[in-house]
Amino acid sequence: MKRLLLFTSLVLGLPACGDLLCADSCGCNPTPKVGNYDITGTTVTAIANAGSSATVLAAAGPVSRSEFALRFALATRMVAAHEHRAGWGAAYACSPVEPKFTELVTAITVTSSSALDARHPAGSSLNDLLNVYEIVGNPVADGLLSDYVQRRAQQPALLLELRLATPAAANTGPQQFTVVYQLSNGETYTAETVPLMLTQ
Repeated sequence: MKRLLLFTSLVLGLPACGDLLCADSCGCNPTPKVGNYDITGTTVTAIANAGSSATVLAAAGPVSRSEFALRFALATRMVAAHEHRAGWGAAYACSPVEPKFTELVTAITVTSSSALDARHPAGSSLNDLLNVYEIVGNPVADGLLSDYVQRRAQQPALLLELRLATPAAANTGPQQFTVVYQLSNGETYTAETVPLMLTQ
């Protein structure tokens, strides 16, 4: 009888390892779920020794221009989980699907409390001075922040590292950085670093 059911499922296009027999015959019981990331906030942290051995800066902590970076992260929650079946019959898939985002990012803007150089006074955008690194294992360089959003077709990333493109050109002295993150649904999130001291 079981052979007859299996044969019928293959012929009629019913799932060969779903509810008809049993999901755990494929080693995936319960069946995988897939959801989406809903962005609920942002954080930004000033760090030294950019990369895998980064150190979080304390308030008023010193950091050399060449070792300075910002770690920018998204706070999210999972929504709209549902059963995923990638195929029918023998092609029924038990592997989960990567979550996607419910929104697109329309703009990321970084500003500073003091002039970073002669062309960037306090409060002006620093996007053309910061290189973006996506944190996936070892950080991967992805060009300047000024065109990052368009280059990625407005797709958000859970964690980014922002580093000075030309550290030697940056002013030394007290600084505090602000990141404004805007989404396609009209939401805007703002995050600030602690005050810090840029040194040579």
